[in-house]
Amino acid sequence: VPTITHTPTVWTNGNVTVDITSSHNDYEYYYKVDDGEYAKYNGNFEVTANGTVYAYSKYGNGTSAEASHDKS
Repeated sequence: VPTITHTPTVWTNGNVTVDITSSHNDYEYYYKVDDGEYAKYNGNFEVTANGTVYAYSKYGNGTSAEASHDKS
C-alpha cells in the first residue's frame, strides 16, 4: 500500500507538498487529486487547495493497493 504524506503537517492556508512512498521500489505509483485524472508519480508535487489525494501501486499488469489522504 502506498503511503501518502504532506508537508507541512500542521494546518495551513497555503500550498502543501505531497510525497508518496512505499517499501516496494519495483512498483509504479499513480496519483490523482479529487476527481482529476490519474498520473504517474515521479516525485513530490504541490497541492494548492483542500482536497483528497488518491494513489495506487501497480506491479506488472495488475493494481496492487490503493490509498487516500485528505489535505484540509
